[in-house]
Amino acid sequence: MGLIRSIGTYSLFVFLFFSAQVHSQTVRLITVGPGDAFWSVYGHTALAIDNQVYAFGYFDFAEDNLVKAFILNDMRYAMGVSNLSDELYQAEYEHRQFSEQILDISPLATSQLKQQLKQHYLPENRHYQYDYFYNNCATKIRDLINQVTDGKLYQRSQTLSPYSYADLTLPAYHQSTMRFGLALGYGYQAYQNISYWQTMAFPMAMDQFISQQMADLVTNESIIYQPPEESWRIIRDHAFFLMLLTGLLIGFCIKPLRGKVIIVWFYLASLIGVVILLLWWVLPHPIADGNFNVLLTNPLLFLAVKRRPAKLTVPILMVSHILWLGFACYWQAWYLVPLAAVHMLFLWILQQKSVQAKSQNFAEN
Repeated sequence: MGLIRSIGTYSLFVFLFFSAQVHSQTVRLITVGPGDAFWSVYGHTALAIDNQVYAFGYFDFAEDNLVKAFILNDMRYAMGVSNLSDELYQAEYEHRQFSEQILDISPLATSQLKQQLKQHYLPENRHYQYDYFYNNCATKIRDLINQVTDGKLYQRSQTLSPYSYADLTLPAYHQSTMRFGLALGYGYQAYQNISYWQTMAFPMAMDQFISQQMADLVTNESIIYQPPEESWRIIRDHAFFLMLLTGLLIGFCIKPLRGKVIIVWFYLASLIGVVILLLWWVLPHPIADGNFNVLLTNPLLFLAVKRRPAKLTVPILMVSHILWLGFACYWQAWYLVPLAAVHMLFLWILQQKSVQAKSQNFAEN
């Protein structure tokens, strides 16, 4: 009888121990703020179960044909597993905010989630087709949370947000060249408002939505590490565009350089226009479709600086810029308006020169 009682007590102890282990599993939504590197400017999202961190969005710079894959929008990313303390250390080292939201998920759902993550991490399942807006580190985690909440996340996020992809990406943290490139490369689709479900392709937006609209899912949230406030951030975020505009205007103000600056820039702008057309018509980047910026960096701009431009070249290019301004106002794409003003100033100067040359020829004849 004593032996049976001992076995029963031991069995109860084992059962309680493993039950405690299941119940002690804590699911955390980890959000890491923007970093200085161009691939980290929109932050990072991961799931942690206890001290194990599961994240998507890993890639290798040494991978063959990485540039080609980027151009063809055919990137292959992978899932990674790490330790919670290592992730926190890395965030502190890179001066990136590190926050967590503890999610109220049942032990059974947590167990299923952990099993699913392990399946994802198998070598044959680890890699996936990456997409900037539809299949990235944040959308992968969003979809997993939606599954363990029986679709509640999707149901609550179907309303239209006040944001567009342009709103959420153009504040590219410390990446002023990237910001300028995105502003040039975006088509009209980037400026249309998207649903809250779509905004969760961005880690900070998902963190905010779950905090505000999924409060019943969150048992606790906290910022574990907050980097010090930095100065001159606006300058760093816009440095490339500011330097470009400053250089063009200084060159314009120095009379001996004026003609050369206009020629060089209009040839370069024409080349940018050709790239925009390639993105729109040839390369598989849907976000660049219908890009009205081709009216601003018109591929025909180089014709305006030829020695003897056709009579209507400059007026047609001026109309092109006026049309661009109309589209920019309609889509509230204000970022490149200063560049449009510089272009129109240059075109006006070229038109004045053309008129003066014709008057001089008329007088000589």
